[in-house]
Amino acid sequence: MVFPALDILYCRSSFSHPCTTILSAFDIPQQMRTHHLSSFMSRPVSAAVALGAAATCIFKTPTIHNDSKRRFYEDEASVNPVPGTTIPSTETQQEILGPRSVINGVTVRSISSFESAFRSLRETVTRAVTATQDYLDEGKVKMYQAERDVTGTVSALHDRREDLLPNSIYIVIASLSGNIMARQRGVLAKVFFPVGLGLASFKYFLPQTFSNTMGFLWKVEQRSMPALATTQVAALEKTERLVNQVEQTAVSGQEKVSGSMESLRKKIITATGLNLDEEVSKK
Repeated sequence: MVFPALDILYCRSSFSHPCTTILSAFDIPQQMRTHHLSSFMSRPVSAAVALGAAATCIFKTPTIHNDSKRRFYEDEASVNPVPGTTIPSTETQQEILGPRSVINGVTVRSISSFESAFRSLRETVTRAVTATQDYLDEGKVKMYQAERDVTGTVSALHDRREDLLPNSIYIVIASLSGNIMARQRGVLAKVFFPVGLGLASFKYFLPQTFSNTMGFLWKVEQRSMPALATTQVAALEKTERLVNQVEQTAVSGQEKVSGSMESLRKKIITATGLNLDEEVSKK
């Protein structure tokens, strides 16, 4: 019986007795061991080659040494440049990155569609904010102007020689009194009594301020409602003409009555011979 694996086992055996150790390990009978060893020794060249290969595998394991001339950090400057230095990009990289622009020292890359969209949005928001701010500013200016007009008008209407207190309290009391007087009367009385008494007390306690106020109201009416103001002027002129005619008629009637009385007196003096101008004696 032949064992072809004995050549390999022989190569991987111990130092002193390799063949005996291997054969013993496989528990091969003595006769078979002798036959195999004799046949193996008949091939001295093959045994020597196998023995050398086994020794090379066990004792001649190759050792790997580092290259002493290798410098691992020689290309560090090229791979990781010094901070603060710039490396120009290639044309391929620029094509990949797209167009760029420098704004305040910062490189900005964006798409034209995004730029147009955000520009339109920004302009719309800016216009809306500007329009709102202008509207608020105009309203604020109008409010301030109205406040100045009111305060200026009130100060111009009031005569400094007239005291607002307690005269204004008297005017309010007169208006409330008119309201109390018209409490059990009709609607017209409830409207005209407080207004009439208030205006009358206003004219009595603050006469110059009342005149200034009426003049101001008249100017406002002429400016805002010119047709109504014209109608009022015409009605006032008619009223004044009527009053003048009544006065003239009354004067002329008085003169006629005086003339008639004088003529009658003269006739009585002529007819009777009495002296009507003489005082009557007390007898």
